[in-house]
Formats: sequence, structure tokens, C-alpha cells
Amino acid sequence: MVLAKSILLVILILLTGWTNAFSQPIEFVHSGVSEREAADIERVLNRYSKENAKQLSDRILLLYRDRGYFDAVIDRFSLMKSEKITKMNLLMNEGKSYSFGKSRLKNSDIIGEESLGDFEGENISKELIRNEAVKISTELAERGYPLSKVIVNPVIPHSESEHEVVLEFDLEAGELIEIDSVLFRGNENTNPRFLLNEMQFNKGMKYSVTGFDRRLSSLNRLGYISNAKQLGISSGLNGSKALIVNLEESSANRMQGIIGYIPESSGGSEGYFTGSLDFGFGNLFGSGRRLQAKWSKEDRNTEELKLSYEEPYPFDLNLKLGLGFSQLVQDSSYLKRNSEVRVKIPFSINLTLFGESARENINARSFAQEEYGLVDHSIYLVTGGFTYDDRDFPANPLKGFYYETSVSTALRKESGKKGEGGRRVSLIAEYYIGITNRSIISLNIHAFNVRTDDGKVPFSDLFRVGGATSLRGYRENQFRGASVGWANIEYRLITGKISRLFVFTDIGFISDRQQEGDISRFSYGAGIRTSTAVGQLGIDFGIGEGDSFSNGKIHLSLNGAF
Repeated sequence: MVLAKSILLVILILLTGWTNAFSQPIEFVHSGVSEREAADIERVLNRYSKENAKQLSDRILLLYRDRGYFDAVIDRFSLMKSEKITKMNLLMNEGKSYSFGKSRLKNSDIIGEESLGDFEGENISKELIRNEAVKISTELAERGYPLSKVIVNPVIPHSESEHEVVLEFDLEAGELIEIDSVLFRGNENTNPRFLLNEMQFNKGMKYSVTGFDRRLSSLNRLGYISNAKQLGISSGLNGSKALIVNLEESSANRMQGIIGYIPESSGGSEGYFTGSLDFGFGNLFGSGRRLQAKWSKEDRNTEELKLSYEEPYPFDLNLKLGLGFSQLVQDSSYLKRNSEVRVKIPFSINLTLFGESARENINARSFAQEEYGLVDHSIYLVTGGFTYDDRDFPANPLKGFYYETSVSTALRKESGKKGEGGRRVSLIAEYYIGITNRSIISLNIHAFNVRTDDGKVPFSDLFRVGGATSLRGYRENQFRGASVGWANIEYRLITGKISRLFVFTDIGFISDRQQEGDISRFSYGAGIRTSTAVGQLGIDFGIGEGDSFSNGKIHLSLNGAF
């Protein structure tokens, strides 16, 4: 019985605060005390030197029992205080240290014995017991039982010589919490139905703190929703449960402008400006509909226009439908028009499957016909792929991973000729690694490849590389290849929600065996993203391979909300 009370004491009693610091020196004489325990006992005596002998004795025994010395006995303890010094004399019989035996669960049909930690043979530790109980309680909460209780009962061994304590965790699971609805606070413009679809929420889902946190993270990735977090669970009169979510909403309309300057070349040609203007409406009518229009000019004679629209969850179906159109005027070479239909299927919170059907029409100019052998033709594309995204905040991530890959089957047709087959493959990966609370390493990789059955890739089908979004320090779309890839490596110092300083190295590989063969390029530089009254201002300065500082390329961007 004495042993049982001792064990219950070590499991149930809570550590009290350290108070009553000593104000005079202490002389501590002891016998029968191990070296480790002596140091800790002396600290206890110093902390509580104003207490009487009985109180100090209880604290010493509590220290021993907390470490599994349940048979410990104080044979003698004396305390003498004077104006100059306090003398303490302790004669201790520590006994044998108890250790943990094999733990077990009681009243559990929700989790199994495999959920218990394996600490058999370890010394008794109150902290270990507390951590194990918290771990079990957390697992129950993750399975829909957030109101569960875990009661720790010691099981005394049959033989006192065993010196083992078996812990029995008695579980009171409580009520299974199933969420019937979600109540949003702060969504002045966004339709709750769209938010529920974006969370992949279904009525009657088992409640899980981390599970719903992951679902709310999908809202934060929308760009115009931030700080989405759980406030609690409310109960209706009929027993229904509603999760209360608070969020912050900002404008979903974006305008991004990029200006680049290409300095005068060594050949004497004058410098000129390049740039783009991108308008995005990300939450039309509060339903998550997206409309985007982008115009860009990469050099004096090349312009591109892109239009796209996305309809999310039509008729409450778990998919998103999109339409797109683009037109590229490539100097005096060709005119390319592309129209496409897309479908996205959210497979989970982080994983999205997508498919696309597209048609490209290329009208070759006389120059391209003579120089590159390019002729008028059409290309029909069918694409499939997926994306995985668990970045915490895409506009300025601190951590996370983004991956996208797709494979396209193409049929190229010229007037009066049999169609030629082909394939396109793309891969995009972004990885953000935290170094400190405010600094990260950003690693972005892009790779694209196009092949045709006859081994000849038309000039108009080559991928374009160079400029602000690929190889900084080079002209916009300076390089072309049938196989291209580049990596952007940055060290970032995060200075605000959408602000950062960074240095970078860009490395690129371009392969076009029909023209220049294989080449590789690198660049380096620094940049800044900072919040202004009109939005995020970006400045990148890059120096290409072999270039001097005066030949570096400057890329300016402004990403604003309206």
C-alpha cells in the first residue's frame, strides 16, 4: 500500500514553482546520497531554505519518488539556522530505483497498443509519463475525440523484488465529434460555398485539429484569403456541430507590371525596354472565378497576348473548368495562335489532377520559310498531369514544396500532308528550406522537352528561355531549344509578409541539335521585393556569363491589388 501511494504521488502531483530564494549560505552534509541526487537536493534546499525541516523532508522524498526511488527513506534530517549560516544534515537510504515495465491500454477500441511508446526498462520519469499521456490524448483527438481523457493507473508488480512499474492508460474517449457545417467570419465578399469546396469539406467529417488546419491552408493559398484559423466548435440544439473559422480577406484583383532594360550592345545597337502587363481577377462575384489577361513585349518586334478564364466547381461538381487563348507575334518569323480547354480535379487538399485539350495554328512569314524552313501548320495537343502544393504562403513562402508535371501527346498537321506525332514533357519543382526564422533557401527547377516522330522540331515549337522569370541577366527569351532546363537558387532574408531581400544564381541548359547544339549558361545577382502603397515592388539585377557589371540586366516589377 505504501508503494502504491508513492507511485500515485509521483504520477499525479504537479511541480510547484520555485520560490523563496535563499538569502544566506547553506552548509549541506549528507550520507547515502548518490552524486547526481546530491546536486539536485542541494538546489532544492537552496530554493526552499526558509521552509521547516518537515517541509524540506517532503520535498526531498518527492524528488526521489519522481525519479523512481519509491523505497527511499530519510533516516535522519536535521536543520539548524543561525544569522550567518544554515546547516543541514541528511542521512539517506535511497533503496533501488524502479523502472518502467511494459505499458498497456484499457477501455480502448479506438487506438491499439502500437500507439504506446516503448520505454520498458527506462527509469521512472514524471515528464515521460506526462508526454505519453499527451501523445495518446492527441491521437484520440485526431481521430475525432477531442474531449477524451487519459487516466494513468500504476500496476504494482506481484513481487517487490521486480522493481518494475507497469503503467495502465485508462481511456475515456468521450463523444465522437463530427462536423456538420463550417461558420466563416471575415469573408465579406467570398461565397461560403466556394470556401467549403476549396477546403474539400463534406458534412459529417470527423473532427481533427491538424486535419482541418491542413484544409484551411488551402484557403491561405488562394492569395486573397489569409490567417484562416479555427476558433472553436459550437453545438446546435439538435446536437449538430459547427466549426467556427476566422479569416482575413483582401482584394483578389491583381495587376503586375514588369519593365526590363536591355543596354546598348557592343555592336552599336541602341538599348531598349521590354516588359509585360498582367491583369488578374481572382474572385469574380465572390465565387472564386478567375479571369486573366496578359500582354508582353520581349523585344522591339515580338509581342504576346494571353487570355484565360476559370469556372470553379460548376453545379457543385468537384472540378474546375477553364478556357484559354493566346497569340504570339514572333518578329518577322511567324504568328502563333493557341486555344485550349482545361479541367482540374482536386484529388486532395494538396494534390490536383488536370487535363487539357489545345489547338495551335502557326502562320509562317516568308522570312521564317526561307531561314528555318517553317511552313503553315496546326498542332493538336492532349495533356495530362498533376500538381502538388503545400507551401504555407505562395506569395512569399517560408516553407513548403510545389511540384507540377505534365505529359502531352501532339499531332502536327500540314496542308495536304499526313499528320506527324510528337510529345511534350514539363516539370516544375519549388522547394523552400527554412534556415532561421527569417531566412530561407529557395530552390526552383524547371525542365521542358519536345520531340517529334520525324526528329525535326519546328522553330515555332521550341521553348524560350531567358529574362526575369528564368535566366536573369539575359534578354527576355534570348535562347530557344527543344530541351531546356534551368534552376534558380536564392538565399532570401524575409523582411515582411510580401517583402524580402535575396541573392541568386541562375543556371540554365538549352539543347537544340538542329541549330546550335547544347549550351549552358549561368548568371548571378541580387534583388528585392518590398511592400509599397501601390503593391509589391520588385527589382532584380542580374549579370550573365562573361558580362561586365555595366552590361547587367535590370528587371523591375510591380504587383499591385485593386
